[in-house]
Amino acid sequence: MLDEVRSKSGHRVLRCAGRLLASREDPIREANRWLENNRKYFSGRKCVIVLGVGCAYHLELLAQQASVENVVGIDCSDEIISWCRERLQSKNKGIIFFSIKEISRVKIYLSGSYAVLKYFPSIVTNQKIFKEQYEFLLGRTTAGAQFISSSRESFKDIDWRQANEPISANSILALTDDPYWKALGELIV
Repeated sequence: MLDEVRSKSGHRVLRCAGRLLASREDPIREANRWLENNRKYFSGRKCVIVLGVGCAYHLELLAQQASVENVVGIDCSDEIISWCRERLQSKNKGIIFFSIKEISRVKIYLSGSYAVLKYFPSIVTNQKIFKEQYEFLLGRTTAGAQFISSSRESFKDIDWRQANEPISANSILALTDDPYWKALGELIV
C-alpha cells in the first residue's frame, strides 16, 4: 500500500505500509547526508548499484554529483520503481531502475569497477532479500561469483568446483598463480 505525502520542504515523499521512504522534513538534505556517508565506497567506480530506491532523491544526487557512468537502483517493489521513474521522468537523470526480480539484467554493469550500496529506509522491510542480493552482487556466494564472472574476460578459465574446496594455510602461497584465486582477487575491493 503506497501513498504520497509532502515533506515539510515541499518535496514528494512516498509512504509504503506506513513507513516513509525519505525524510518527512527534507529528503534532499537526507540524500546529501547519504551521499557524503557513502562517497568513500563509490569513489573511482564506473557504476554504483544501490539496493533500495526509496524516493530516489539519493539516486538523483548520486547521478548529478558523482563521477560515475551508471547509477543503478534496485528494489523489491515494481510500484515504488514506477513512482520513482514518474517523479524523475522530466529530469532525465540517466538512472537505471530494476526490480529485484530482474537482477540478471544488472550483469552488463558488472564488467568494470562497481560499488554496491544500501539505502536503509527502503531495505528495512525486506532485509533478508536485500542481504542475499548484496552478497550475490559482491560475489560473496558461489552463484554470485559465477554471475559476475560471466561478464568478465579474466574469469573465463575458472574451475568453479574449487569454490567450495577447503584450503590450508600451507597452500596459500601456491594459490597466487591459480586462475580461480587471481580472478577472485579482482572482486575484492
